[in-house]
Amino acid sequence: MIPAGAFSEQGKGADSYWEKIAEPSFTGNALVSKPFSLPKSIAQNSDAQAWVNYEVDIEKEGNYVLKLKAIPLHPLHRNVGQKVEVKLDKEIGKVIDYETFDRSEEWKENVLTNKTIKEISKAFLTKGKHIIQLRMIDAGVLLDSIQLEGLE
Repeated sequence: MIPAGAFSEQGKGADSYWEKIAEPSFTGNALVSKPFSLPKSIAQNSDAQAWVNYEVDIEKEGNYVLKLKAIPLHPLHRNVGQKVEVKLDKEIGKVIDYETFDRSEEWKENVLTNKTIKEISKAFLTKGKHIIQLRMIDAGVLLDSIQLEGLE
């Protein structure tokens, strides 16, 4: 498990950035996407997207699933979600949206556990170094940790 604030490299977007925070978080080293005043999604503008990279060392090749844990929050603005884009090495990015809707089963589970976990489908990884990149799409996403879990 990697605390979200333990990235190896960071880049600010033209209109956005990631900020390390200690609370609220399970790891004490979380990231929140900012500025909170950003009224729209920046999904279509890669120059505007802040990003962070995590370097991970895989000791045993095989199939892995990537899990991203966040603290559940509501979107900051109407018509804007709770989205980040995730890339593993040079793969095409996948958009994850943490937004839930009141009283849904997913919302209830997130509120009771004070966390929301999204998984990226399994990937075959070779032994050695790999890069996980997170790109900001919406402001106000609070990421707590990242985990690459081997599948049997």
